[in-house]
Amino acid sequence: MTCYANNSNDTSPTSCPSHDCGNGVPIRYPFWRRSITTTTTTTACGYPDFGLECSNDGQPIFKLPTDTYYVKDINYETNSITLVDMDIIVVTVLKNDHEIQSGGLITGFGAAMNNGFVLDWMKAGECAECEGSGGFCGYNQTNKHSMCICKDDSIVVKSCKKGMCTKISAS
Repeated sequence: MTCYANNSNDTSPTSCPSHDCGNGVPIRYPFWRRSITTTTTTTACGYPDFGLECSNDGQPIFKLPTDTYYVKDINYETNSITLVDMDIIVVTVLKNDHEIQSGGLITGFGAAMNNGFVLDWMKAGECAECEGSGGFCGYNQTNKHSMCICKDDSIVVKSCKKGMCTKISAS
């Protein structure tokens, strides 16, 4: 088998297209779009626990076991995601559980909460080689390792460059 990096303007393979819920935040590896019809193919497009849903108003949503967050931004260059707690956005009046005497030093709490917080993720080492060869990282559910999806939708172990492929399956 020979693999070549495709120099077309395609931004992702057809088996793992980039998604957007409507707010302009692209969803691609290590994230993937959850849907009612999630299949093994779509879950292979991202890390298993990084599935995002789309809200009715076009916002990507990240669900963790203890809370749910709006995804404000995903920066694939810095491997960071900005999340906003949905409870803060939905609640228009915060319950006053504690009185804070700040002497005017604490201001802008609501704005800070709406800005969200940033989490970073570590990119799998194999992804750099894959992306450097023109491929796109994916996740092999069977062996629990990353894989490389070439622009022609062939799936290889590490790299889409000629002579560096080990075909593990075809789409």
